[in-house]
Amino acid sequence: MGSTFAKRRGVVVVLLAVALSVLTDHTCDGQEKPEPGQGEDYHVKIINALSESAVLTVNCWRADRGHADDLGSQEIYSLADYTFDIHADNTFLTTYKCRFDWLHESHEFLIFYHARDMIRGIELVWSITSSGPCVFNNSSGGTICYEWS
Repeated sequence: MGSTFAKRRGVVVVLLAVALSVLTDHTCDGQEKPEPGQGEDYHVKIINALSESAVLTVNCWRADRGHADDLGSQEIYSLADYTFDIHADNTFLTTYKCRFDWLHESHEFLIFYHARDMIRGIELVWSITSSGPCVFNNSSGGTICYEWS
């Protein structure tokens, strides 16, 4: 019973955080689109949807071959967020991986994979939960969650 309540509470927190983030984020307003054939710009937002006391430390880097773009380490407090921009080239191979550390947990996840994420729109809003990352799906209006491996 308690486990079901905790899961439902977690889902509600994730959905609330995603909804607030989508409604209040205007980072792309007024920015020009790249010329055709030059790739696309994406905006990635990572929200700490862990328990109230857990500080999430995030380190993201470009993970596709031939690139060494480390975005550095960021601390994200409960329900706060960290946002960064990605320029994806036309190969559909652009990837960014992040390491997530909190309390006694540590996980890595491919936070951006161009071939997977291009259908979700240019704004990718991720909520990090104890069971895994969840992304808001712009096309369906729902949330897709992944489990930590």
